[in-house]
Amino acid sequence: MARLVEDFPDTEKFSEDLDEHFTLKSRKLIGSWAHVPIFVFFKSADNLGVNSELIFSCVSLPKKATYGAVFFETTLDISSQIKGSIKIAKISYENFENDRELCNLAFGHSIKMLDRLFYYLE
Repeated sequence: MARLVEDFPDTEKFSEDLDEHFTLKSRKLIGSWAHVPIFVFFKSADNLGVNSELIFSCVSLPKKATYGAVFFETTLDISSQIKGSIKIAKISYENFENDRELCNLAFGHSIKMLDRLFYYLE
């Protein structure tokens, strides 16, 4: 079961400020709901939000981050700060060329992590 943060209802208000609310909501869900966090960077998108979530996971949830994966759309120019954070946190990363390949990579990674997490999942 995969979900985006925006798929979760906003019944709990983390802040009256919407920027703070969505940041805190994202961090809470990564910490409490996501067992295998997957971060996807698209070449034609604003990746600041996903980058923020990735760095939060690397710094604040290093054990959980090791179960995660990062997927980059082919030809996307990635900064050394992002690549360095991924390598330091020992997160799996790969490139994809299209939606089908992205889905296959995400599914394969999730199955691999399910095997590692089998006894820990509720």
